[in-house]
Amino acid sequence: MTIERGAHASARRHLATVLMLIALAAELGAIAMELTMAGSSEGVPLNVFLFLIVIVASYAIVGWLIASRRPDNSIGWIYLAIALSFAGLLFANTYAVYGLAVSPGRLPFADVLSWVGVWAWAPGFTLLVTLSILLFPNGQPPSPRWRPVIWAAFIAMGLLLVPAIATLIGRGIEVADSVQILGTILILFVALASFAGMVVRYRRGGPTERQQLRWYTYAAVPEMAFMVFAGFAASGSVTVPPLLMLVAAFVIAPLLPAAAAVAILRYRLYDLDRLVSRTITYAVVTGGLILVYLAISLALTAVFESFTSGNSVVVAASTLVVAALFTPVRRRVQHVVDRRFDRARVDGERTSAAFSARLRDEVDIATVTADLDGTVRSALRPASLGLWLRTGTRS
Repeated sequence: MTIERGAHASARRHLATVLMLIALAAELGAIAMELTMAGSSEGVPLNVFLFLIVIVASYAIVGWLIASRRPDNSIGWIYLAIALSFAGLLFANTYAVYGLAVSPGRLPFADVLSWVGVWAWAPGFTLLVTLSILLFPNGQPPSPRWRPVIWAAFIAMGLLLVPAIATLIGRGIEVADSVQILGTILILFVALASFAGMVVRYRRGGPTERQQLRWYTYAAVPEMAFMVFAGFAASGSVTVPPLLMLVAAFVIAPLLPAAAAVAILRYRLYDLDRLVSRTITYAVVTGGLILVYLAISLALTAVFESFTSGNSVVVAASTLVVAALFTPVRRRVQHVVDRRFDRARVDGERTSAAFSARLRDEVDIATVTADLDGTVRSALRPASLGLWLRTGTRS
């Protein structure tokens, strides 16, 4: 039985590796064909193409990590399915554009890949906004009563695929478009139900599960904000430099799968408060020093413009002032932010300092042992604690 279980786990790990390699190979194929079409106006816009490249790579790698180490957790397999879906979308569309528009007749089955590109997005999109949320982090719904939401997600996915089937058979295309709209509306409700399931899971979960959900939430907030902002940019409501959008996409797109990997594999799971604290600190310090640099530059420019025709003195002086301010400002801001976002570390340091002060004046070993036991439990909250002494063991 143990051998069979081990062989089954090994097979699933190999399957996860194969699925990841397929997704990455399709992505590389799409990149290769995109490079051959450089300068062409056909196909997916470059910023969208690069964003999907990041999505495919991050979800494929994280899905493989989770599925190979936690094969019983469906989140890893869902992430691999998301990566395969968007990789198929990239490859099919790029292949079809090259074979039908850029160089007609050079690639076989270009029309078939064009049809695949019509629907390949639907499975990945559906899983991304529904089951990847509802089943996080253990791959199971919050309770059996949430299983209808899972079935509704698959029904919505099927409704989105109806137009592709209608196109294939050449019948009922107008009706199929209406069915797809119905599927889109259903996905919206399933997505809201999935978020509600996450809230329920957080309220009922233990400390570890809550920390896992916190990782996911902290990554989801900037990702959702970026998607909304990108939507406004795509509609023309706001104007954003393309390079800035690309940098933001490359930084933000991998956040959610990376947070999921930390939460599920539990690597440095409880470092979230410190990470948030450091992020806020450096963001505040960087923004503040940029304002200081600009203010000093403007002031020195007004002073020195009558003495020198260049601005090298202004740049040098501004840089030196900002460099001198960085360390003391960072320390002060870090202290303020830590008191709000990293209370566990601050309280732990205070507890340790208080224990050290008491230890200097205490000589009774029983009192020291009891004090040490209480200090460690208060600062670290371990599941169990053992203290070894030369005269015996105390737990």
